Amino acid sequence: MEGARMAWTEGACVVDTRTGRVGRITGRTGTRLTLSPLSAGRSWDCPLDRVREATEFERRNADVLDVTWRFWRRRATAQNAPGATPKGAAPRRSGNAG
Repeated sequence: MEGARMAWTEGACVVDTRTGRVGRITGRTGTRLTLSPLSAGRSWDCPLDRVREATEFERRNADVLDVTWRFWRRRATAQNAPGATPKGAAPRRSGNAG
């Protein structure tokens, strides 16, 4: 079944297919669902057509999967930040090179 055609109910455990995050449906506004992590963290919005039902494995391991997702997201964000040093490159130095 596709997410857009399924009638999702509040409290259902789903996966945001854009990111792989597991969340519980806590609300709906138009064509968007509000999802909350099963463990701790902030809620986020997801389009109806970008969710699928979570498997039993995903539901049981949601806390581990969410922590892993947040760790890798933080690393990717830090590496793509303006002024970040590419992996393996020497940091830039200011001032005279002498």
